[in-house]
Amino acid sequence: MQCEVKIRPAAGEGIEAAGILGISIMETQPGQRHVGLLIRPEKMQGALMHVHMGWDGADHFFCEPPPTKAYWIDFESVDEVAQANIADIVHTIFQSNSETGLPYSVMLREGHSFNLTNHKVEVEFGEGFTCASFVLASLAAAQLELVNRASWPYREEDEKWQRLMIGHYLARTNKPLAEAQRDQIGKAARFRPEEVAAAVSCFEDAPVEFDRVLPLSLIVLRLIGASAVSAE
Repeated sequence: MQCEVKIRPAAGEGIEAAGILGISIMETQPGQRHVGLLIRPEKMQGALMHVHMGWDGADHFFCEPPPTKAYWIDFESVDEVAQANIADIVHTIFQSNSETGLPYSVMLREGHSFNLTNHKVEVEFGEGFTCASFVLASLAAAQLELVNRASWPYREEDEKWQRLMIGHYLARTNKPLAEAQRDQIGKAARFRPEEVAAAVSCFEDAPVEFDRVLPLSLIVLRLIGASAVSAE
């Protein structure tokens, strides 16, 4: 089945038009994209919130009003009851981990990264999240596997990004965590923000394969006016 990238800008009707569950994407600076989850949790009386993982080496983890400069895609293929359940679980993930934060890492844990009962993070030291893999792990905690992770290849250009991000840690806040990731440089597959956004566009009822996502991710980049290399 052919997919259509139904991405919408914050301008015009505005991001407040987003539904119960969606994904945001924006270019934070040339070559750097950022993704997060847009949710309307019941505990917030349906207010639109933006839950996302920071990338500056400080384990920043946010649940806040949505950005005004982002683009977004709704989960149109997921029924509203399921969307509401996922939104509530994502909000609980934030509440359960907001005090401690989440570890930034290029290493996404195999299987679940959050306890399925209390939704606290459960990863080994060195494992953690980027903004893109946080979206995947949070949805998985709500029983929605957005992509087939095993289909994601390592790409040579990812090594430069991995050195940048791990070096960013070494230069700033968490040298032990950075050192724990060093052996993943040049090995770990990377989920790029535009690929996660593209996967939302073509998700139906089964995890999306990399080969299906890749051409759509290039459309996402074009539609948001982004440059070619992503560094988040």
